[in-house]
Amino acid sequence: MHGSGLLVTKQYMSEALRSGGTEGSYAKVHDTIDTLFTAGVAAGTLRSDMETADVVRAMGGLLRLDAAGDWRGQAGRQIRLLMDGLQTGTPARAEGHEPER
Repeated sequence: MHGSGLLVTKQYMSEALRSGGTEGSYAKVHDTIDTLFTAGVAAGTLRSDMETADVVRAMGGLLRLDAAGDWRGQAGRQIRLLMDGLQTGTPARAEGHEPER
């Protein structure tokens, strides 16, 4: 994707995630991520102590990439950080920081 395509995509994603978007855009994004996340937890490949909302918030960093800079490198590092943190076997979280259910 070229820089201009990235900017357009970021604009629409950002609007959808911030405002709820039109026609339930946020709900669609959340539901899609929930389906993938739930499947990963069920398969034992993703941590079970996280919630879908945590994943959606963590993905927000992708909306802040510098399109004029090394956005591909930034995106790759952000995605690796996110995926590494979600995998089972990730070191235990700090005591007292359990997600609310």
